Amino acid sequence: MSTPSLDRPVLPPAPARIIALLSCLGLAAGLSAQSVPPPSSAPGAPASGASVTPVPEDDEVIVLDAFNINESTQTNEWVATQSLTGTRTAEQMVNLPYQIQVVTSEMLQDFGMIAVVDQLSAVGGFVGEADQADPAIAASAGISGGGGKLRGFSALILRDGFRMTQPPQNINTQQVEVIKGPMSALYGAAQPGGLINYISRRPSPKARYEFGFTAGSYDRWEPSVLINTPVVPRKVFVLVGAQHLSRKSDVQYVEANTTTLFGSVLYKPFRATNITVSYETQHLDGVRQAGAPNYVVDASLVDGTTNPVNWDTDTGYVAGIWWPWVEQGLNLSGPNEWYNRDYDRWHVQFEQGLGRHWRLKAAYQWQVKTFDQDYYNSSNYSLDHAGLAVADDGRPYGGFNGYVPEVRFQDWRFPYAALVDLSGEFSTGKIHHRLLFTADVARVELDTQAWRLPTPAQSPRYGATVPADIRYMDPRYPNYDLVSWYDPPGGGGIYDNMRSRDRDLAHVDENNSNPAHGENARARMSSVHYTNLRLHGYSVSERMFLFGSRLILMGSLRLDRTKYQDYQITTSRNVYRQWTEGGESLRALAAARHENGQSVGVQYLDGGTWRTKMTTDAVGRQVPMTVPAVFSPNWVPGEEDKLTYSAGATWKILSNDKLIAFANYSTSFNPEIVVDDGIGELMPNETGKGFEAGIKFLPGGKNLVAVLSYFDIEKHNIAISNPDYRLGDGSPQYLGSGAQRVTGMDLDLTLVPTRDLTLLASASYMDSETIESANKNLVGKRMTALPNKTFQARARYRLPRGLFRGFTIGADVTWHSGWVRGYYTAPTSSSAGRLYEWRPGNVLWGGFLRYEWKSGKKASHQLNLNCRNMLDKLHTGLGATRSLGRQVNLTYKIIYR
Repeated sequence: MSTPSLDRPVLPPAPARIIALLSCLGLAAGLSAQSVPPPSSAPGAPASGASVTPVPEDDEVIVLDAFNINESTQTNEWVATQSLTGTRTAEQMVNLPYQIQVVTSEMLQDFGMIAVVDQLSAVGGFVGEADQADPAIAASAGISGGGGKLRGFSALILRDGFRMTQPPQNINTQQVEVIKGPMSALYGAAQPGGLINYISRRPSPKARYEFGFTAGSYDRWEPSVLINTPVVPRKVFVLVGAQHLSRKSDVQYVEANTTTLFGSVLYKPFRATNITVSYETQHLDGVRQAGAPNYVVDASLVDGTTNPVNWDTDTGYVAGIWWPWVEQGLNLSGPNEWYNRDYDRWHVQFEQGLGRHWRLKAAYQWQVKTFDQDYYNSSNYSLDHAGLAVADDGRPYGGFNGYVPEVRFQDWRFPYAALVDLSGEFSTGKIHHRLLFTADVARVELDTQAWRLPTPAQSPRYGATVPADIRYMDPRYPNYDLVSWYDPPGGGGIYDNMRSRDRDLAHVDENNSNPAHGENARARMSSVHYTNLRLHGYSVSERMFLFGSRLILMGSLRLDRTKYQDYQITTSRNVYRQWTEGGESLRALAAARHENGQSVGVQYLDGGTWRTKMTTDAVGRQVPMTVPAVFSPNWVPGEEDKLTYSAGATWKILSNDKLIAFANYSTSFNPEIVVDDGIGELMPNETGKGFEAGIKFLPGGKNLVAVLSYFDIEKHNIAISNPDYRLGDGSPQYLGSGAQRVTGMDLDLTLVPTRDLTLLASASYMDSETIESANKNLVGKRMTALPNKTFQARARYRLPRGLFRGFTIGADVTWHSGWVRGYYTAPTSSSAGRLYEWRPGNVLWGGFLRYEWKSGKKASHQLNLNCRNMLDKLHTGLGATRSLGRQVNLTYKIIYR
C-alpha cells in the first residue's frame, strides 16, 4: 500500500541548493551595492516624517540594523528598548502597539535561570510547570512555553523567528522577547495568548574569550566556553561556544545531562551585505519522571485474580495528589526510566541593503530531532485497594493501575524552513511609510510510536509471565526488576530495538499464528502517530507615521496555507497479523513499519526470510500488496487556507514620548492536528482573536517606564473529549469543539533611578471562563490550570565604591494565586474520572551576589553566588510536576577582551 505524498515544495528542500541560491543572491546584490551609496536609514530607529537616521560609519555596524538588535541602545544590561519580534524588524518598543517584555541574557545569568519555565517566570501573565532536572522539559520543538501559559493559553516558542526549533540555552541566547496577544498576522500559526522569541547570539567585531564553570546544589556542574573573534578584519567574524550541564534532583533517580555545541560565521563581502552560517548540535539524556502521583477513591475492582488492582473504568475518581510520596521524592518509574534526545540544526541567513531605504533578509533552517524513552506509564494509585494480592515472598502488593514498562520513540524531521523578508520605507507628502513583505515555507515530518508489554489475554505466552508486582507495582514494596525476556542480557529486547530505531521489531515471535492478538508477541503497540505537514504563508504589513510621528498606524494581512497528512491511533492490537493466502504465509506489521510516511506493504515468509509481497497496479508496475484493512493506516489528508489580520495604533499624547496610548486587534490560528480515532476525521484548526488597549507612561524617559493594558482574547475549536468514547464502537472520540475566553489587565514597571539600581516588576489579573463545551457542566466555569493573579519583581544594586567596589546584589520574587486543577468529570474508558480539585498559590524567592574584578589590561573576573527557591518551598507546577528545592550555585567566569 502506498500513501499519498505532498506536492514538491516551492523552495528546494536540499540545503546545498538553498545555500547556493543565497550565495548567488549575495554576490549579485553585493556587486550592485558597490555602485550605490551604503544604506543611510535605520528602519529600527524612530521616524520623524520623511527623515531617516544615518548608519554610523564604524566597525560596530556589522549587521543591518533592520534585522539586528543594537545593544548600545539598551538602558542597561537588564533593560532592553528594542524588539525584533514585534514587526520582524528591529524597532523601538515605544513605537509598537503591543505590550512587550524582554528578558536579557544578563538577567538569566545573574539569577542562574536555566529551565525555560524559570526564565519566563520574569514575564507578567506567564505561569508554568515547576522547575526540575530537565532544563528543556516540554519546551522542545516549538510546541509550548515549557508547559506554561501566557495570558491563559499555551505560548509558542520561536528561535530567531522560526517555529519547531531546539531548546535554547543561556550560552547562545542574546535576549528573550515576549509579545502578548494573537500574532498570526506576522508569524503564521500561533496561540492567542502570545509568542516567545529567543534571539540567538551572533558574531560581533570585538574579540571576547569567555570561560566559565558553575557548581551547585543537586550535584550541578556546568563548564562553558564562548569565543568571539574577528578572523579577517571587517570581513569575517566567528562565534563558537560549548556548554555541558549536569544536574540531579530531590526526586529519586532523576537527573539531566545537556551538551550544547554551536558555531557561527559572519561574512561581510560588502558593507551592505551579511551572510551568516550557523550550526548547532545538542544532546540531552537523563531521567525526568518528576510527576506527582494521583490517588483514586471509590473504585470498584474487575477480575481481581489476573489484574489485582484493575478498577472498573465506570467508577473511581482521581481525588488529588498523594502528597506523602511527593514529599518523599518518589519516582513512579524507578531506576529504569531513561530518555535520549538529539538535535542538529543548520541556520543560514543572508541580509542585503537595497539602496538607501530597503532591506532584504532570507533565512533557511534545517533540523532533525530524535527522541526515545523507557518509562512506566501509570500515575494513578488507589488507596482503597492496597494489599489485594500477595507476592511469592508473602508481601502484599497492589496500588498502581496499569503500571507497565513502556517504550516511546519519536523522530521529528524538518527538511526545510525558509523565510524572506523585504522591508523598506518611503514618504508621501508628510506621511512616512514602512512596509514589510514576507514569505515563508516549512515542512515537518513526525513519526512517533509507543510500545508496551502485552496483557495475559493478548499474549498468553509472554504477557501471562510478567510478575504481578511489576505490572501493578506497590510503591511501598517496589519491584523494579526488568523481565528477562523483555530486555534480555546481550540485547535483543524491546529497549534495544527501539534505541536502534529498528522499525522491523525483530523481537516479535515469527511463529505466532494467532490472527487476533499474536499469542507469542513480546510487545504490542499502544499508540502511533505519523504526520506529514507543510506550511507556507505570505504577509504584508504597513506602518504609517502621521503628524510628525505623533500617530503611528499599523496593519497586517497574512494568508497561510496548511497541507497535511496525518495518522494517529491508540490501539490494543499486537504488532502484526499473520495469515495464509494462496499457499503463502503472509504477515503485516500493524501500521508499525513506515519509512517517510510510506507503508512497506504485506510481507511473506520465503525460506526463513521475510520479503515484501509484490503485486501489479493498473498499468502493470510492481507495487507492494495492500495490507488488510484491519492494519491499514487510516491516513487523513487535509488542506486549509487561513487569512489572519491585525490592526493597531500608537498615539504619542505628550511630547518626548512621555505618555503614549496604544490599541490593537488581532486574529490567530493554530494547525493543531487532532484526528478523531472514533470516526477518522480531522478536527478543525484552533482559532483565536484578541483586543488590547493601554498606555505607556515614560515620565523619566527610559529610566521610568510603566505599561498598563487591558486585554480580551478568545480561543475556539478546542477539541473536547467524549466521556462515553469506546475504541472500536464507532462513537466519536471528540464532541464538537470548545471555546475559552480570558480578559484581564497587565502592568509592567521599569525603574532605573540611578545607574547602580534597577527595579523591574510585573502584575497581571486574568478572569477566565469556558464559553463553549460539549460538557455543559463546564460552560461558565473558570479555566483549569490558570491562576488568575500573578506578580513578579526583580531588583539589583551595585554597591558603592570603596570597600564594596565590584559587588552587586539582587533579589527576585514570583507569586501566583490558587487555581483549579480539575472539575468533577464522569469516568471514561481510559482512566478514572476526576473530582473537583483546588491548588493553592505560592510565592518563591531568589537572589544573587556577584563580585567582579580585573587583572591586567585584558582579563576580567566574575564570581556569582545565586539561589533559587530560597525558602525551599515544596510545590508542583500546572502539570503536577514536583519542583526542585533550594538551589545554591556558584559560578566563576574569566573574560579576555
